[in-house]
Amino acid sequence: MMVQSCNDMGRVASGRGWFLACAGLVVVSVAVVPFVMGASSGGSGGLGDLHAQMCGVSSIRLDASVNVIVHEALAGCCGNFEPETSVVKGSFYYWADGDRYRVDSDMDPDNFPAMAAKIAYDGNRLQLLHMPSALMTVSWVDNNSLMPQLPNPLFELLQFRYVLSDESKHLRIRLKDIKADAVPAQFWNVAWTNVELDGLKLDKAEFPGGVMEGKSYSHHVYTAPEKHDQPVRIDRVGEEGIYTTTTFEHYTKVASASGVMHWPMSIEMKAYDTSTGKTAGEMSFLIQKLELDNPIANEKFDIRSDTVVQRVWDDDLEKFIQ
Repeated sequence: MMVQSCNDMGRVASGRGWFLACAGLVVVSVAVVPFVMGASSGGSGGLGDLHAQMCGVSSIRLDASVNVIVHEALAGCCGNFEPETSVVKGSFYYWADGDRYRVDSDMDPDNFPAMAAKIAYDGNRLQLLHMPSALMTVSWVDNNSLMPQLPNPLFELLQFRYVLSDESKHLRIRLKDIKADAVPAQFWNVAWTNVELDGLKLDKAEFPGGVMEGKSYSHHVYTAPEKHDQPVRIDRVGEEGIYTTTTFEHYTKVASASGVMHWPMSIEMKAYDTSTGKTAGEMSFLIQKLELDNPIANEKFDIRSDTVVQRVWDDDLEKFIQ
């Protein structure tokens, strides 16, 4: 029992598929497909420190407001509003503690019906609620590919490690995936060069990418000089130009059990129509609350504790149980 998204990846225009995949607006199938992880531990300094910072967090609570702007290349994929004239507003809430997690992806159901969803895993049972229909799917198997959801903006800091591709476009990285990833030390051995971008002096490193919509690309990671643990921009770049850009701004000190950490409070994602050079779609997050290493009550990982559910589909038994 799947909740379908609002697009067909088989008919996407240039730039459109990139935005829809980055935003999570893809039709998915039931399959547990892991991200490709490293085989050995190690690596520190710069971006390795960023990954270690994420791994060192025991729990996260994140609240963010979301704005989505659809441009001409995405016309007709998500509702009936006019491209570039409407901002679709929403909210993103995220909790994670050990193996447990919950995502509340609250977007306008008229324009993003599949994105109005709640997903929770309490360590034993997975719950997926499509809010417009109040239909819940439950399973005793955790799954990171069952349902579209907004991306976690903080995890976009590591998009150069967890590669977007034709095989992984329906997956969503989880905190426990990051913590289980033993990154080979050589992964962090990249050369940094001094560049000027949009009038700013930055440091740049390149990481391998993947193949998306049949197009190969690499990651260009930019930081302020000598601040290699705080990306300010990550581009996916191929032969046709820049496919996507993610910017990170307003780094703020956040207290944690292991000390003060720096996290961006503003994250913006853009995908481009490489045939015209114009922006295809934009998604921006403004983090309003970020708490680390605080206990999270068990009931937070039970959607039915705070949300009305009309019908329940058991995905293991393949039948309705309510």
